[in-house]
Amino acid sequence: MFFLLAHVAVAAELTIFTQTPAAVSVDGQLIEYDDASLLLVARNLKSGKHTVKIESIGRKPITQMDVQLKPTERLDLYYSERTLTLVGSGLSGEAAVTTLPAKVKGLSTAGALGGGNFGTGAEGSILIGAGAGPGGVAVVIVDATGEGRDRRSRPPEPPAPPRPPVPPKAEAVQVVFLLKDGFDMSNVYVDGSRVAELRTNDKEKTVTLMSGMHTVEIKDFTEFDTWFKGTLHVSPGEPMRIGYSEDDGVELYNRPASAWVPK
Repeated sequence: MFFLLAHVAVAAELTIFTQTPAAVSVDGQLIEYDDASLLLVARNLKSGKHTVKIESIGRKPITQMDVQLKPTERLDLYYSERTLTLVGSGLSGEAAVTTLPAKVKGLSTAGALGGGNFGTGAEGSILIGAGAGPGGVAVVIVDATGEGRDRRSRPPEPPAPPRPPVPPKAEAVQVVFLLKDGFDMSNVYVDGSRVAELRTNDKEKTVTLMSGMHTVEIKDFTEFDTWFKGTLHVSPGEPMRIGYSEDDGVELYNRPASAWVPK
């Protein structure tokens, strides 16, 4: 048991990030892709010399490299354009995030990390970060602006909230208050201000209001009693005609009845 623990403690490892799928082997042992990404991890290696070989999917030799590993060391390799490059190192077991300079027309990682696709879209220098550790595999892309995106740990940005609708421009509308009973006398208030006085034999009074919602209150001429109070929706168009009497209530003649909401 103590021998086994000591052996694990000194184990080294290799990470190989491939820009395109390939058959990768370490000391003749084929390495499987980690979590269906383009990152391969060879774990529990002994210290000393190891041979990393790159072949096509059809197992046609492409290139290879000999690396020297120290106990508990991790080396990070990058394969692109038929070239294998040593790009970083660290301690085995730690999250291996490597910064990989590449000049490519477009990088696609279809199937990696849940099937995400991303790339430069045009030829230019980018930085690719690939990592493997106890928490899983991460791929980080840093574009020419230096802005990085971790495709594993960062959720997508929420969509921008929709812009509120632009309210219609208010228009001046003539509102005609008609007294049905010629013997009634009353005062009309709009938004707290008295705008019309109707006395005996007065048939109607016309006021100008802006389109929109207004609070209308109709009182008797002594203003001791309020006959009606409600919200009036004034809409643009021809003069709005409103008839009323103390006994018959409020009636709209040329607007929908819903334009008047009693309180």
